[in-house]
Amino acid sequence: MDSYIKQALSDILPSHDEAYPSDLILYCNSYLQQSKIKLPTLDQNLEISRTYFSCYFAINYIINNKKNYLNLSTPSLNRFPISQKNVRRGLTIFGLAFNNNPNISPIQKRKKIETSSILPLPATKRRKLNFTDNNNKSENNNNNDNKPTLIQNDKTLLNTPRKQNRYSPKKSSPLKNQSSPHRNSPSKLSPSKLSPLKNSPLKSNPNNKNEVSIKKIIELCNYFKIQNFICLKLIKFFKKFQKKFKNQNFLLLSLIYILYFTIYNKILIKNFSLFNIFKKNLFNNFQISSANINDTDLKFWITLSFNLIKNEKWFKSLQFKYQCINLDTIFTKNLNNSNHTGDSNHNYLYSMGDLLTPSSTPDIKDSLLEYKNWTIEIKKNLLSLQNSL
Repeated sequence: MDSYIKQALSDILPSHDEAYPSDLILYCNSYLQQSKIKLPTLDQNLEISRTYFSCYFAINYIINNKKNYLNLSTPSLNRFPISQKNVRRGLTIFGLAFNNNPNISPIQKRKKIETSSILPLPATKRRKLNFTDNNNKSENNNNNDNKPTLIQNDKTLLNTPRKQNRYSPKKSSPLKNQSSPHRNSPSKLSPSKLSPLKNSPLKSNPNNKNEVSIKKIIELCNYFKIQNFICLKLIKFFKKFQKKFKNQNFLLLSLIYILYFTIYNKILIKNFSLFNIFKKNLFNNFQISSANINDTDLKFWITLSFNLIKNEKWFKSLQFKYQCINLDTIFTKNLNNSNHTGDSNHNYLYSMGDLLTPSSTPDIKDSLLEYKNWTIEIKKNLLSLQNSL
């Protein structure tokens, strides 16, 4: 560090032939460290000459404030490693950092000029005072308050009418008058109308304390071996309709029911006992007894959920992947096998239709190969589950 300082001093003090005093080196080093704290980031030109500027201001400080006890000559600016334009810019920047002005004299705080009341007011303050006086006069004058004033000039201009006070009391509507005879008379009150969604499962209920958590959805997907990407799509879809349903547990139950049959439809159609096992485990996860479930309600919820999810692109792709385009036959076959004595002519289910988009259809060869691998794994999982029960 001292070698860089001595090199800078040799360029700033070219007429100094003797060895540089140790006090001068200390002052230069102190100014250099101070510049790194106050000016940590500089452009390339000023960073190159940081040592030069620090030495320059240190020498001037000794000459001006220490009565030049080291007998130093006037520093030169001609040998700085940057252009004179950057030198002048650096003197301003470093001078402000070191509390010195570019003329190398320390900045002295200017004393405030005590303005007496005898001095005339500036023009701007006079205009401001005249403006406030005119406003006060116009406010005191209540006659013709909303009429525009004319300016007597060659080009006559009209001022806009004065705006009403924004805090003035508003006029109350006669319909809201409490003294109206039809207001409080009980005979004139209209009968209360019941909401059409009074007994409907679709009802907005944001303050419902029995909301289904995302953790529960993940646990159900893991329990029934539903893949992670399907689980993420299900969470996003469920959050979209969550607030619109009063009974969120039945919504989630029916969605799990639909997804499970979509993925494992080939196996469940062949082996109906596996369907009963799945149905029992599904109700147990929701802490619902299968004996208390009405098949009509279950059909209603499955149909409702299916109509909501059937137009989702990811669900269409899932149906095509596992070759389960028409879900009507699966639901009606499995649900009608139970002891249900209802109106068989009442159709709760709707046909899916062939509404696949080209963007949602995967490669057939890859899907068939993946389907075969999944069937082998599913058979193993279902057999192990059946043995455990």
